[in-house]
Amino acid sequence: MLYFTALGMDVLAIAMQLPFPRYFTKPLLMVLLALHYWSEAINIQQPVRNLIFAALIFSWWGDVLLMFEHNSNLFFIGGLTSFLMAHIAYILFFAQVEHTERFVRPRHIAWTCFAIVYAMGLLYLLYPNMAGLRIPVFIYAGVLTAMMLSAIYAFAFKNSLAAFLCILGAILFVLSDTLLAVRKFYSPNEVAGIGVMITYGVAQWCLVEGSLKQMKS
Repeated sequence: MLYFTALGMDVLAIAMQLPFPRYFTKPLLMVLLALHYWSEAINIQQPVRNLIFAALIFSWWGDVLLMFEHNSNLFFIGGLTSFLMAHIAYILFFAQVEHTERFVRPRHIAWTCFAIVYAMGLLYLLYPNMAGLRIPVFIYAGVLTAMMLSAIYAFAFKNSLAAFLCILGAILFVLSDTLLAVRKFYSPNEVAGIGVMITYGVAQWCLVEGSLKQMKS
């Protein structure tokens, strides 16, 4: 698949410390994934299909803006805002998923508690180095956590490939952003950069494929 070829090239560019190719490979990722998604979803007569497409567009903007974050914090905030909008689009999609469990189960409470503790622990660790970015980072962390929990609640751990892919994608997105935050605010290194892109690339693919399977079911 072209998408994973581009992802491999982008990871290779990071590993070889070649920044210039990334101005091509990184923006290409969401373009390829969006084209794949639209070719598969074009015959799906459900308005929610546009939410996933919107999430990919916002993610593309986020990818582009974050490539220039070293020039100004405004690019970082812009990228953060773009991904925040992408997560809101995913949340709105998951809110439309029909499921049989209409009440909260202990496993939902456990995941909610874990997610909140995880987010608060990470923010506490990074807080001293956030400087003027604390408010946007806190807001983003809240929306990101809500996105992951919305996927878990929507599918209620159903035994289906769509559920597995969407939940895995949401968890990997959290992991990717965790590595990104640690790299930016705690300990910059290229290994973390490789981890960011691998988890991010797989997360987006899982969310797209899971969403497609859900709408086609």
